[in-house]
Amino acid sequence: MGPNKSLLLPHSFRTTWDGHFAREGRHDIKPWKPQEVLGKTAFEGDLQGVSVAANNGADVNKAAYDRDGSVGSTRTAAYLAAKKDRVDVLRFLLGDAGADPNKGNTSNGWTPCHVACLHGNDGCVRVLLAGGADPDRATTDGNGDTPCVFAALYGHVACLRALREGSP
Repeated sequence: MGPNKSLLLPHSFRTTWDGHFAREGRHDIKPWKPQEVLGKTAFEGDLQGVSVAANNGADVNKAAYDRDGSVGSTRTAAYLAAKKDRVDVLRFLLGDAGADPNKGNTSNGWTPCHVACLHGNDGCVRVLLAGGADPDRATTDGNGDTPCVFAALYGHVACLRALREGSP
């Protein structure tokens, strides 16, 4: 999909005259690729950027991101948002954009709920449960851990409470 000249780009991006985009403060100008922008903006908590990327062809269920939101690995945008405690971004991804709340890191079976519990992000846990996340899903990395195990191991009581209470 080519760039839309009337497109409002995320605040951290600017458009060049030929429809390419560049990050503010950087000089690496490249073609506008909504899938790349989705990962970076989900990681950074840029709701406008996530919305623009999703509405311009980015696949919100594609597991293509590395730990920092760059393209090149096995994590989804929802996983990145849950990891970084980006509640508004996560709410948009699960709601308007239709992201799967149980798809996270395809290399080990960690869901967004697993990573939210690992980092103590109880607001994200609540949004995920409301969006249909399975709180009992086990990892596929050989350990079979559930989100509850991560919350308990790291002492995240608010996440344990959220898991116990379930979706609103």
